[in-house]
Amino acid sequence: ITANKDRAVSLFELQSRPQSFRIHANYRVYNGEKDWAKLILQSGIKFCDGYVIKGIAKEEQTYMISMLENL
Repeated sequence: ITANKDRAVSLFELQSRPQSFRIHANYRVYNGEKDWAKLILQSGIKFCDGYVIKGIAKEEQTYMISMLENL
C-alpha cells in the first residue's frame, strides 16, 4: 500500500464510480482516519442515487451503508 499510495489515492479521489468511494473509505479506515472515511461513505451513498448503472449503484450503496453503520 505504501509503495503505491500516491497513485492509488489519486485514483480514489476521481470519484467517478461508486466503487471509488468504498475503496477510498477502506483506505482511510486502514490509516486510522475513521472520521474521513465516514464523510467519504456519506458522499458515496448520495452519489449512488444518481449513478446510471442502477444495479451496481444499489449494491455499492448497500455496502457503504453497512460500512458506515459499523464505523
